[in-house]
Amino acid sequence: MADKMNSEEILTRLRNESEASIGAHDGLLSERIEKLNDYYHGKPYGNEVVGRSRFITREVYETIESIMPYLVKIFFSSDKAVIFDPEDEDDIESAIQETEYVNWVFYRDNPGFKVGYNWLKDGLMNKVGYVKALRETSEPTFDEYENQSEEQIAKLLGDLGEDFEGDIEMLEQDDGLVTVSVSRITGRDRTVISNVPPEEIRISEGDTDIVSARYVAHCAKRRISEIRGMGFDIDDDIEDDSQITHTLYHDRHDEISDGLKQESFELGSSREVLLKEEYLRVDMNGDGLDELWQFFRVGDTILEENEVSEVQIYSWSPIIVPHRHVGGSPADPIMDIQLLKSKVTRNLLDNQERINNGRFGVVDGQVNLDDLMSSSPAGIVRMNFQGAVEALPTPQLDQSAFQVLGYADALAERRSGVSERGQGLDPKMFNSNTAASTAELVMSSAEQKLELIARVFAETGLKDLMLGIHRIGLQHEHLTERFVTITVSLLQLIHLNGVIAMI
Repeated sequence: MADKMNSEEILTRLRNESEASIGAHDGLLSERIEKLNDYYHGKPYGNEVVGRSRFITREVYETIESIMPYLVKIFFSSDKAVIFDPEDEDDIESAIQETEYVNWVFYRDNPGFKVGYNWLKDGLMNKVGYVKALRETSEPTFDEYENQSEEQIAKLLGDLGEDFEGDIEMLEQDDGLVTVSVSRITGRDRTVISNVPPEEIRISEGDTDIVSARYVAHCAKRRISEIRGMGFDIDDDIEDDSQITHTLYHDRHDEISDGLKQESFELGSSREVLLKEEYLRVDMNGDGLDELWQFFRVGDTILEENEVSEVQIYSWSPIIVPHRHVGGSPADPIMDIQLLKSKVTRNLLDNQERINNGRFGVVDGQVNLDDLMSSSPAGIVRMNFQGAVEALPTPQLDQSAFQVLGYADALAERRSGVSERGQGLDPKMFNSNTAASTAELVMSSAEQKLELIARVFAETGLKDLMLGIHRIGLQHEHLTERFVTITVSLLQLIHLNGVIAMI
């Protein structure tokens, strides 16, 4: 058996794992995700020419925004994101209770629609999306009332009311007056579900699944006062040499430069530091078996450590790539099409501009150039002799340019599964059975890839989150014994708004 690990060994292990871990925004993958986001937002490509069209088509944006309503309708159009099915008649009541509890936590106690929408959008825009589901414990607040008389104490106790939750401590003073210390709990313990920007998650290299990964971390900038609000004892001058350098982080926070950002929050409790919430499988007690531990760390200072049962971070990628944690997005193969269509459209616009405002050849000194440069209707151009001005021919682009655009649209449809013909198409609008069946085939072909994406989200994302909420409920909500004993059997089949997820 190995010896128990001391604090220095734990810190060294955490530093090594952190340095060796990878994220969605490392290296070449980071460049691809940033490029995908630039195409989505319609940013310039960098190949623009001064004086020529800078028009940008938005196929990546259109693809993602066309997929979103389809997925949102499947998963978040009702007040039940998940339904637990009973195995037999004895399980019906408990299955109903489980269904109501999990959906209440997701939709009523949390902004479920907003969380789900952003989770889907993160996956489509960033190739991977993350959410967290953590138990948040209410911290008591303390108030102290000095030099209180008996009448003042009686009024204070009356104001607190019969439903008061907390402690009251009275310290008698020499003059007969009393100092009253009141600690109260104004909130309640609850399960908090939140979106996590993909660039803030790290995972051990070689691991593809957060559930079984050796190391997982959520690294985010937090103000010192915010960290204290989470219940951690942290000094204002704590050392933190960690830096966030990837472009998307700075884009999200609208940072012009690191210098300006740090200058505003340099002192005291407003200073920002990098808080790392790390999960590590490690043999802490020396029994020869790795356990899962959660650490909160700033720099080389470990604020807290706890043994936990699971990593409560849940992820999904729209297109699964075997043996990789970060998969693909249906908008990936659309980027080169957007670039192609932008280039062809720019050429068409440039050509039209030259037709409307053509180039001319003039005999030097024989033409009034001010007249020539004025393009006012019915304008007069003064010249010394006929033929001193000659229009230079501008060749018109033939229909091949429009054929290229049509081909690009068809190619984008095949790659993404987003079909303009299938959007809003109802086969019942056709009179003949043949036309109706043809419409159904068009819709089916276009939706097959979208249905696959929906199934991936159900199986690898939403199901895991809902089961995580369920497990937190078992641990903290004092549910009935019957509720606990049937949990395993109920989890064998879960309906996700029409998408069946088998365990």
